[in-house]
Amino acid sequence: MDISDAVRRDSPNLLAVLVDNAILERAIPDKGWRGWWNYGGINRGVSVESRPPVYTENVAVTTRLAGAAAGAGAWELRLQLRTRNHAAAVDGSIEARVEDSRGRALWSAVERRSFASGVTETLITTTLKQAAAWSPESPALHVLKLRTVTPGQTHERTMRFGLRQIEAKGNQILLNGKPVFLKGVNRHEMFPGEGMTVSREQTRKDLEDIKALGCNMVRTTHYTQDTSFYELADEMGLLVWTEIPAWQTRAETLEDENVWKQYGEPQLREMVEGYRDYTSIVIWSVGNEFPSEKEPVAKYVERGCALLRKLDPSRLVTFASDKHDRDISFAPVDFLAINEYYGWYYGKLDDLGPVLDKLHAKWPDKPIVVAEFGSEAIPGWRNPSPGDSGTSDYSEDYQVKLLTSHMEQIFAPSRRGFMAGAIIWLYNDFPNPSSFGRLHPPVISYTNAKGLVTQDRQRKRSWYEVQKIFRAPKQ
Repeated sequence: MDISDAVRRDSPNLLAVLVDNAILERAIPDKGWRGWWNYGGINRGVSVESRPPVYTENVAVTTRLAGAAAGAGAWELRLQLRTRNHAAAVDGSIEARVEDSRGRALWSAVERRSFASGVTETLITTTLKQAAAWSPESPALHVLKLRTVTPGQTHERTMRFGLRQIEAKGNQILLNGKPVFLKGVNRHEMFPGEGMTVSREQTRKDLEDIKALGCNMVRTTHYTQDTSFYELADEMGLLVWTEIPAWQTRAETLEDENVWKQYGEPQLREMVEGYRDYTSIVIWSVGNEFPSEKEPVAKYVERGCALLRKLDPSRLVTFASDKHDRDISFAPVDFLAINEYYGWYYGKLDDLGPVLDKLHAKWPDKPIVVAEFGSEAIPGWRNPSPGDSGTSDYSEDYQVKLLTSHMEQIFAPSRRGFMAGAIIWLYNDFPNPSSFGRLHPPVISYTNAKGLVTQDRQRKRSWYEVQKIFRAPKQ
């Protein structure tokens, strides 16, 4: 927010921030939301930054593999810059420099510009040769240094980025031109005693543990997380799926034009413009488990995906569906993402495979990712003979059985041609105000216990079994 007009030059200033956490009837999220504990208050950093009259406020870095003529290891670099001028028109320049992780210059350029009052857009393109790519196996990061220079003042900005390309072609997701299978977990940004203000140190521990698990992907559910999460994912080499909190949002909400203008479009735009600096983010999502078997929601998905592609055509777009083969909203997405709980909330363990085959038959030209699957488990609870449907089986043994069965069906040789990912629900247990009563054991009241680790990050038996599967050479 630009607060220039409110700042007093001749007396002290007080910054007051008001947060209203009320869940509204028509908003994103709406009254259908109940999926995690809403701690309330401010859970992101607040700061005031002083800038000169002319400064570059928005930087979009896009990288793509260059053509064969450019040689091996060559990358096309595209810098799209937005410079704002609060004063009269003035001549100046934009200086750009790219360095590798050792500080060695790979490229530099100076663009002479006339900055009119208001906003000036600048596009700079070049080709970087023999530069290291970014991937989960080798997360090489480069440094972009920008200087916006006008008479008597200079605005400097530094950011890190990786040379990375993500795309969907046919039934495959390609990273840097090669097929990649997404092996991951969902993660809620919560920790006992910290709520949603999880420290950078704890976030690092989480991501180190997720890497040790054998994952190359984390889905941030169901909201954008603190910037420290993405910075660490960039450093450690974890692909990231991030989304807005359109969680089980009702059809009548998503078809409301005022909701789109006040919440849908602004949240999607802020997600892209606020987080596209992070190389690790490869997937934007327009929401999760809304009624995508209905026409108004299909129109919302189409509209949301179109906006995301306009803002950032360099990443994949999707949403997570729990409607399976009844879904009518898959046409605009880059890949199908389904949430399923066969053998837990409904059905039996071996129901998943046939559903995946049906989806492939219906959408033969799109990759499929299982974006959520899992069951709850209470540490120490055992069942030597778990069955094939465990609505009331909260044993660690049943959680192992369910996850193993589902991954066997996802990784089945007959499905290798179209399956592109398995993302477990979820890494850590978390507080949930709707998890109580009925068959939910009192010992875990108000807790979603589907984590591979507990709220305080103690590993369950399932963590070790998943590690065996994710780290197996054949996967």
